[in-house]
This record gives sequence, structure tokens and C-alpha cells, in this order.
Amino acid sequence: MRGFHGAMRQDSASVGAVRDTARLDGSTILASQQVFGLFNPSRNRTLTQWPVDPFRNVHVLGIVERTVRAALDFLSLPGRTPPVPNATAWIFPADASNAHSMLSCHGLDAWGDTPGTVAVQLWPSPGNLARLPSATTRELAVGYRSAVTGPTSVPTFADHLVREGLASTLVSALHADLGTPWAIPFTRPGDWHDTRSVIAHASGFRSYVELPVNACGVTALAGSAGLPDPPLGDFEHLTFLHAVLMEARGTTDPMAIAGLLDGDAPLAMNGHPVLVLPFASGFAVAHTVVGAGIARLGCTIAEAFHLPTAALLGT
Repeated sequence: MRGFHGAMRQDSASVGAVRDTARLDGSTILASQQVFGLFNPSRNRTLTQWPVDPFRNVHVLGIVERTVRAALDFLSLPGRTPPVPNATAWIFPADASNAHSMLSCHGLDAWGDTPGTVAVQLWPSPGNLARLPSATTRELAVGYRSAVTGPTSVPTFADHLVREGLASTLVSALHADLGTPWAIPFTRPGDWHDTRSVIAHASGFRSYVELPVNACGVTALAGSAGLPDPPLGDFEHLTFLHAVLMEARGTTDPMAIAGLLDGDAPLAMNGHPVLVLPFASGFAVAHTVVGAGIARLGCTIAEAFHLPTAALLGT
């Protein structure tokens, strides 16, 4: 864990504030509550052991390693020293008794804000294993962009838009079967209801709602409160959101940026004021804006990672 904690300390304070406001994008990993459940007083030992075998049998580390290598190869430019020549990955098992991980993150949370690092917290259901490569690609990409731009003490909302848009564009290029690459961090796997039921039954309960879970040392019932599925929206609605978000592109306040990117649902869940925006709508706009910028400039995705924010946004 020493290397992981060293990487965490290099995380951008501003980016971290955005992440922690919404409690997404690796927030559960960085909190490492109860050391990923190992010291959780309510944990079921059978459930703690359960994910270990799939981690070994399906070679989860190998999946992540191949994904990282493919992304770095794709982003390399001839004759240019890469800003991230290699990366280090950490993979942690998700805690079945952490309600936020299992209800809002659907058993897969990932972090990559520090360049050259990727961390994944995973409950290895078949659905999560299927989306593991795309989630890993996204995290490698956001760190890669941060390596290109260098440390920015006060990134604007425009900087966040470009970073996320580049990440989802890379995901789309390397994982072409995804219909909505911008929504990959928030996608509920198709088998997740059944997975939670199996977890509950293994603990002697009828449903996950009744499962005793740990919340900062206090045991409570899991309940059913979680984040909604991100709405896909129609073109007209996306155009309206684009106008609203682009007007706020100079914003630097982390709470405002979290609201613009993540929408109302995660902010309301964590007791913050909301902006009346659909869940994760900022990520949809980011993907559209950056894709349009790449097409307008006629550059490759790899080249786009090295362009200024203003050039990609057209402002």
C-alpha cells in the first residue's frame, strides 16, 4: 500500500475536491474505508473470500495490464517522448458490505488522476469484468491528459470538459462496442441485480436491502438508495445542455464543477445544492464537444491529447 499512498499524495487537490463532492471517480478507493472491508465489523468472511478466486481465475491483473498497454500504444506519437511512458496499476476487491460501492458504483470504481497510475476497486461479476477494460482506459486517459498539461492549481470547468471528453473519445476508439462511452463509470451492469441478490442470500437475507453494512464504523441496513442510470437524452436536449455548460466554462469552484459534470443526483445524495441538471450530463456534453473539436481540427485522438483546452473547445 505504500506505493499506492504515495501516488494518492500526488493527486490534484482541485480535481480531488470535485471527485469527493460527488463521491464518484475513485472516491471509495481513496477513502479505503476499513482497508477495503478487511476490518469491517459487519463483513461476511465468505463474501470477502469470494471475489479472490475470480481475480485469479480470469487474470484480472492481466486484463488491466493489456488494457493499459493498448492505451499507451494508441496514444504514442512518432518522434515524441510520451508524457506517460508506463503506468502502475492497483486492483482492490470491492467490499460487499459497503453500500455506496455496491449501490452507487455497482461494484466497480476506478481512479487515475495522478499521471501514470490506475487504481480499480472491483466486485468481479461477469458484467463488471466486461466493463473493466473501458473503465481502466478512461482512468489511464485522464491521468495522461494531466501529464500533458502539467499540474494546474486551478483548472477551469473547460479543462475538466476537455479531459473527460478526451477520455471518453479514447474509450470509444479502443472499445468500439460501447454505445455511450462517456457513461462507462456510471453504467449499471445487466447482471447487477442478480449479483446483489446472490450476495444477500449468501449472508442469509432475502435481498440486498436487508444486508447489514458498515458506514464509518456504524452498522446499518444497506437500503436501496443509489444513483439512477444516466439518461441518454435526445439531440435537442443535448444541444440545450451544451449551451448551458459552455456558458460556465470559466468556472473554477470545485462544487460548481461537480454539479456541472455529474448533475444533480450525486450532489443531492451528499447534501449539496443542485443546479437542475440530469445525472452525468456533463460527461455527455464533454464527449460531444471534444469529438467535434477533433473533427474540426482534423487531428488524431493522440494528437488531440496535446492540444490546448481552447483549441479543442473552439473558444
